[in-house]
Amino acid sequence: MVRYLFAAVVTVYMLSTGVTLSFAESVTLKWPFKGNEFTWTTEFRNQDLQYYRSRPRPRTIDYSIYASDSTDDRYMKELTALFRKIAAQNNFSRREAIEFVISFVQHLPYTSDNVTSSFDEYPRFPLETLIEKGGDCEDTAILAATLLKEMGFDVVLIALPRHMAVGVDCGDCSGTYFEAQSKKYYYVETTATGWELGSLPRQYEGYDPRLFPLVPQPIVDAEFSHRKIETLQRQHTYEIIVKVANEGSQPARNLKIWTAFAAEKQGMVYSQLVTEPSSLPPSGEITDTITLPAPRNARTRLLIKVFGDNFISRAFATDWMETD
Repeated sequence: MVRYLFAAVVTVYMLSTGVTLSFAESVTLKWPFKGNEFTWTTEFRNQDLQYYRSRPRPRTIDYSIYASDSTDDRYMKELTALFRKIAAQNNFSRREAIEFVISFVQHLPYTSDNVTSSFDEYPRFPLETLIEKGGDCEDTAILAATLLKEMGFDVVLIALPRHMAVGVDCGDCSGTYFEAQSKKYYYVETTATGWELGSLPRQYEGYDPRLFPLVPQPIVDAEFSHRKIETLQRQHTYEIIVKVANEGSQPARNLKIWTAFAAEKQGMVYSQLVTEPSSLPPSGEITDTITLPAPRNARTRLLIKVFGDNFISRAFATDWMETD
């Protein structure tokens, strides 16, 4: 059985301007493999955990964003350095090294999001899963994919109906695999012990999953508001405020915002405007204020699209409305 021992450790830094307290949490994880028990102990900085807890959860099913963030790299490198050392000492084969990482993740307890958070769906960054003693299928899959990638393996996240798993490119493996880009990614179940590499739960047989490589990318989201600011004889003028955020791990290139008032005839608009292109860094936000006219006594709706070179576009539309 895996046991977790947590203790608060306080490190005091004496600065010329006063005293600053930096809190850390000491974590010890134990897991078995091939009849032996292994242990990893580390300290997580409180500010790193708070950073991840404050990060927005992008509206995307491509959870590779959680596995490609760099803030937790020092923890992942520390843990995988231990994995490599143990693998070398025990002459593990390539497959055994993969199974060793899988055993570590599988021995983290399964916890449901609606129990451990206030959300029905709350994907966690790898550091959160480690310090919070486990997670559900996407959390442990994200963690396993991160660790295997850091170990030098080619991995993908596998999205099945209401389930997430990992695929690993493994030449000497057997069992169930899914192909992408001429590679065979063998299935890895991370939610419980006993699942061998290549073993697919029966309830997912026959499904064609989506595979997501662990590639840093921008994830763009937006929100907007609008209000009438002027009325003339034949038209109203509206002020539209569009706020765009990049919740991914790469800059969004040539980002543009297209805004239009639609006419009832499909494909026609009363007015439209496209902003100048810009670059939006990870965790960056921009706000654009746009003014557009719409005719009086007409039926219209506001259309907004955020698009660019290297991210999935976002489109929004208000309900149809009658201008007075």
